[in-house]
Amino acid sequence: MIKYHTVLFIMLTILLGCQPDAGIQEDGPTVVYPGPLNDAIRAVDPAGKWPEMRKLQFTMETDGGIREKHLIDIESRKALIRGDGYRIGFDGQRAWVAPSKEAFAGGSPRFYYEQNFYFFAMPHVFTDPGIKYKAFPDRMLDGKKYKVLYIGFDQDSGDTPLDEYTAFFDPETNMLACVLYTITYFRENASDQFYACRYDAWQEVEGILVPEKLTFLDYSNGKTGAVQNVRTFTDIKISPRKPWESRFSKPRAAEVDSLPDQWRK
Repeated sequence: MIKYHTVLFIMLTILLGCQPDAGIQEDGPTVVYPGPLNDAIRAVDPAGKWPEMRKLQFTMETDGGIREKHLIDIESRKALIRGDGYRIGFDGQRAWVAPSKEAFAGGSPRFYYEQNFYFFAMPHVFTDPGIKYKAFPDRMLDGKKYKVLYIGFDQDSGDTPLDEYTAFFDPETNMLACVLYTITYFRENASDQFYACRYDAWQEVEGILVPEKLTFLDYSNGKTGAVQNVRTFTDIKISPRKPWESRFSKPRAAEVDSLPDQWRK
């Protein structure tokens, strides 16, 4: 689910069998999330630094030869991506691509611009406003049992509120191990086709564990399938200083990529 709201504090009490624990302290009141999510956030960010961070930079490379540099305003979700022969940005309202849509071979720039950040920033983005949770019993995935949490969205959240995620947490380490997700950006209704993102390696940056390697796979009936692509993240910088707003501004010659008609509010 692509979202770009300012993260404020929220107080959630989760029912349906999902017991909250002591919560995570951010600015203002203690924030209470489902137990598995609390545990996962503590596992990757034991000192509670992530809520203070405002700027994220990384280089993303795929096994297919794509190499991009990403700059993200964590709070506003404004973004700038520099690839080979193209730039993609989001200025808070418009997604743009330069020099033209034809220069970017990855489809819709608006659909694409926050994909890498969103999976990179899990489990933190699962605390965004507008998210709703549902507890599932422990489930098997590829022969191993995991703690499981369903993540959905309020109707007015982000570009595609019908997207769904199912997060699998390692019961021994509390780390996020895999996420199943649907894609509804190009549809008019919900989807029952799930795909998988597996968290294969982590690295420490500024005292926070962040992904080093993500593997995207097909998924069916409790098992992951063929590998779609592998993405690695290097040159990571995280800072409490906001990036310059001008970095995300649309160049005069850039093209705007609008939302599909069914998602325009």
